[in-house]
Amino acid sequence: MMLERLSLYLNRTQIANIVDRVVTRSHHAVWQRVRERAWSMTPYEARGYIRARAALVIEREMSIVLAELNDFPFVHAKLVAAAVSERLVDRTLGDVSRMRRATEPLRRAA
Repeated sequence: MMLERLSLYLNRTQIANIVDRVVTRSHHAVWQRVRERAWSMTPYEARGYIRARAALVIEREMSIVLAELNDFPFVHAKLVAAAVSERLVDRTLGDVSRMRRATEPLRRAA
């Protein structure tokens, strides 16, 4: 939904590339911040927790990526950051889900 709004202003491929770059650059740092606690939360709690813990990482990585792009209109940086946040949260929730499934047999045995 965020990408559709942005595509009104920018080239869809350019937006997707920026979002992918920032998500890729941010994912490991966000995972390191949330992996210890997010797996024990409900999906809704984990979503909010991940979003909050990812905010500074996204801001830092967005500034690096956008500084590399000379022709990017910075007016749209907040919309791109929102799209990054949405995708990064979904990707990290997928990691949390995989972690839960991997540890489920261990928790039952205990």
